[in-house]
Amino acid sequence: MTKTYWLILIVAILAILIVIGLVGGKNLYSRLTNSFQPVGYQAPSVIHTPEADSQNQTTKVDIAKKLRAAGLSENGIIDSVGVRGHLQRYEAGEVDAQTILDYAENLAILNQLTESYGARIPTDFWDALSKQQVEEGQDVYTQVARFVDPGSAPYLKLLARAWARFLAFKAGEASGEDTALDAALDMLLMQDDYVEEVYLDLPAADDEAGWKGIADSKIIVWQSLIAGTSRINPLTGEALFSHGDFGRNSVAEMWRYRLKKHLGISEIWGVTGFDGQFVGTPENANQVEHMSITSFLQLVLDEPITALNAIEEKKVLLNGADPKEAAADMALNQAVHDYLLPSYIQDLPDAVGQLRSVLKGE
Repeated sequence: MTKTYWLILIVAILAILIVIGLVGGKNLYSRLTNSFQPVGYQAPSVIHTPEADSQNQTTKVDIAKKLRAAGLSENGIIDSVGVRGHLQRYEAGEVDAQTILDYAENLAILNQLTESYGARIPTDFWDALSKQQVEEGQDVYTQVARFVDPGSAPYLKLLARAWARFLAFKAGEASGEDTALDAALDMLLMQDDYVEEVYLDLPAADDEAGWKGIADSKIIVWQSLIAGTSRINPLTGEALFSHGDFGRNSVAEMWRYRLKKHLGISEIWGVTGFDGQFVGTPENANQVEHMSITSFLQLVLDEPITALNAIEEKKVLLNGADPKEAAADMALNQAVHDYLLPSYIQDLPDAVGQLRSVLKGE
């Protein structure tokens, strides 16, 4: 087959994926995350008098004290606002004192809740927004208030449990006691408990579409939890699917704030636990992410494995990609197709167990 044939095939595949992904994926995901459109805060006008300025100074001290007590960094980490950033907003009249004081209290509550659920998530993680959230005019004050709302408890518990599992992985990886593969798949198994808390009315036993919707939601939430990434259509520059507001709520993003620096997904996860046939070369270090992406595409969007493998072939034929990496990626696609796809709806633990054994080369 010619290179032109492959290029035409890939164009068709990507065009279909971006339409289905943006519509179907977002609808399924919203059910489990209980998403809503936050309403931003409205700062009052600021009146300057000697008395007001004196009170203002006292208030600034109170604000800084409470934000620091909640564990917020002084100058911000990565994209977080930090203590000084909030003080600057207050001084500029962009936000009132009570909003920030309430925010500090909510941060302290999040610290307590996440620690009780599994592990305390870095405070500065909550103090930042994604690019999409900024463009939509959202703010950290409303976002944090949403997370401490009792309705968000199941999702917050999931985040804390996943974070605790990730920390355990990082603690045991060097000694060989834990692996990236095990940690990532364990987070997929967490979805069953999460669904039991969120879905109060489960579908009827014979409602195949209803049960597939729930199973697909597990895959969507899992993918956002371990990576929160997507794939970019090279022709349009648009993501094939989107996690919306929840795309940054991943253990990978939490780890960045823990280490206080930007890191790529492959740097964060690595490939420990994967048998060599599913890695190919040392440079092909993003297999946890690849596993989650191919699962999303095959299970949720019903993309045929032939189409996904054609993308890997295209990378070799037209982009000069390493054939060994392509072969490893296709082997991973096949493993998900053969061992996760057949029974993930009926018995997720069994499907994950089979996939785990195969990917370990057992």
